[in-house]
Amino acid sequence: MARLLRWFYRWLVIRFSGNHSDQSEHDLFEIDGALALAPIIPDPVPDLLPLEPVEESAWCVPDDATDRKTASFADEDLSITWHFRSTILDRLDEYFPCLRRLKTYAPDDYALFARVGFSIPADLYANPRHENTVERLRTATRLSFGGLLMGGIGELHPDKCYPSFIYFSKLTQPSQVQVAGGDIYRLTLLWDKRSRGAQWRSEFTMPEACHLAVTTDGQVALLRERVAHSREITRRAGHRKETLRLTSAQWAYPNWIMEIAGEHKLDPQQWAAGLFMLAFVTHLEATSRILIRTSRDDLTATFGIDLPRAKYFFADRQLDVASDGKRKRIFHSVVAHTRTLAEDRTTTVRAHYRGVRDFEWKTYRIHIVLPTNNFVVTDNSIAATVRQDIDPAERRRFMGSRGYGASLAQVLTR
Repeated sequence: MARLLRWFYRWLVIRFSGNHSDQSEHDLFEIDGALALAPIIPDPVPDLLPLEPVEESAWCVPDDATDRKTASFADEDLSITWHFRSTILDRLDEYFPCLRRLKTYAPDDYALFARVGFSIPADLYANPRHENTVERLRTATRLSFGGLLMGGIGELHPDKCYPSFIYFSKLTQPSQVQVAGGDIYRLTLLWDKRSRGAQWRSEFTMPEACHLAVTTDGQVALLRERVAHSREITRRAGHRKETLRLTSAQWAYPNWIMEIAGEHKLDPQQWAAGLFMLAFVTHLEATSRILIRTSRDDLTATFGIDLPRAKYFFADRQLDVASDGKRKRIFHSVVAHTRTLAEDRTTTVRAHYRGVRDFEWKTYRIHIVLPTNNFVVTDNSIAATVRQDIDPAERRRFMGSRGYGASLAQVLTR
């Protein structure tokens, strides 16, 4: 009962205090001169799904995703494309209500990801126990930030709460976090009890966070955080009583990690490391292809496709007619080749991209990102700095999450 009351009190504070944007209550991160914010770490909510893999393969697929019907095509590759497409459409329906909800519980994270977009992995998640996942993490660029939608799980566990988004931010060594070698990351899970039948409305939502260190050889370790504890003692001073408040600090793992791990008999270190590896590698794979920015009401989602499949994936896009009366070709690559001109003259055409990159599709606005502009998502490895660790005189050099997200979006939409 005490645990439920503690959670309920924290939920009320976060939900109704109106102080979500108070910078004194948030960490400010410097990312190449930019400032981002992260929410306070709350206590855990009950009935959380631990997201432990049960398969031995490198990639895990929710059971309901494997049962989803796909159209019948003679070309097996096209059938796979159509299956992937139907999954993406399902997840987009779930994505935007969840992203709007993030604004209430983590407004500064929302300010960044509403413009850059969480990735949608189409119900395909990296298995943190598999050696391929460990190797991918070891050799990959240590991204500055990233995150993904956790879809395709609710139908399997309707009575449980599972994250809508799981995302990470790279930090310089925070003063309130255990000192460690390697790269420091904050991992945040937005626990969100929702269902398709309720049109993805949430019964309750709660952000949780922890910090982890990633070594050069790909090992991940959960870090302790400095937590202030206070208690009151009463003493008698003559004929009256005096109340004294004693404050101390101790280094401990986040309560929510320890409680969920204990409830499900998991090793806290391994479980937290697995969550990070799942999020990092799944996001990495989802953004390693041609990036598709999908927008609605100034909110953005991101997913990746193989370029040759674009014409099938968006076959029913809004008609865009060229000057010759034919439909404009969708974005595609042109290989280097020799072109024959009049009088037997020849010229060499360099490899390049061409075709339509902006169009309407299924009530969404689509923008196909030029591969040369992907670097702000796939190669951005700059670490952030916690606000309280920045000299106040230096804070004027920083920008907020909104400005930083807008600057990244400008590159992605060129």
